[in-house]
Amino acid sequence: MPYRDAFNQKPPVIFLLYASAFLLFGESIEAIHLFKSLYALVNLVAFYHLSRKFFSKEISLLAMAALAVLTSDPAFQGNAANTEIFLLLPMILGFYFLFVFFERRNIPYLFLSGLSAGTAFMTKQVVLFPILLMLTYLFHDVIKEKGPVLRNRFLHVGVFALGGLLPFLLIVLFFQYHSALNSFIQDAFIHNLSYSRNIPLHYYLQTFQHIMVDRQLTHNVILFLFTGIGLLVILIRKPVKNKNLFGFWFFIFSVPSIMVAGYFRPHYFILMHPSMAI
Repeated sequence: MPYRDAFNQKPPVIFLLYASAFLLFGESIEAIHLFKSLYALVNLVAFYHLSRKFFSKEISLLAMAALAVLTSDPAFQGNAANTEIFLLLPMILGFYFLFVFFERRNIPYLFLSGLSAGTAFMTKQVVLFPILLMLTYLFHDVIKEKGPVLRNRFLHVGVFALGGLLPFLLIVLFFQYHSALNSFIQDAFIHNLSYSRNIPLHYYLQTFQHIMVDRQLTHNVILFLFTGIGLLVILIRKPVKNKNLFGFWFFIFSVPSIMVAGYFRPHYFILMHPSMAI
């Protein structure tokens, strides 16, 4: 039983994904990487549909191609089956279903958005910051509506929260049934809180500079240059709608996810790749 019989600081969704790889392709390292490669293709398809909420078909295909390059780059450990690559799909789907809800006003899409966000959080907790962006969009949408604002706020946020809490509640019930709930909370949450405080805040900049110069910027200067140009273009252009600034806010809310513990490991940057691709 995870956590109870063997320590691990990762949330349990990654165990389910690895188990799926073993069931499909056998228990081997090759099975994990084949599953990861197929999963990465699904990430690209989901990202294309999210991009189509803001861009034309041609530009969305280019954004998808950019994400494919970024997430397979060895400088970001893109070919490793880390949690970040598996985190992208539920995070992207969370945003996609949210914007579908804004278009169609169909409550089930809001539930699916929350469900995707909750699944992403139970894959790795650092996705909390992009989830906060989802909530920011949701609150902004509710506040600007006419009519019973307070009731709509509770209804919409409640549906999103219900979907978001469902994965956590199911996991809690599972580990409670197997007498492993305390171990799960200790390993996946309490341990990570102490782990994230190992590096003092005044070392963050030094660590960031070391990682960027030695591992990231030198090998990917063009990618970061074009990302910076893209951010400037988004800010200079006059957006027709607030959601057209999504690429900028997506990037801003993704940055804390790689900074939260101060380690700046190369694969942490994968969480920023969708916003960089946009």
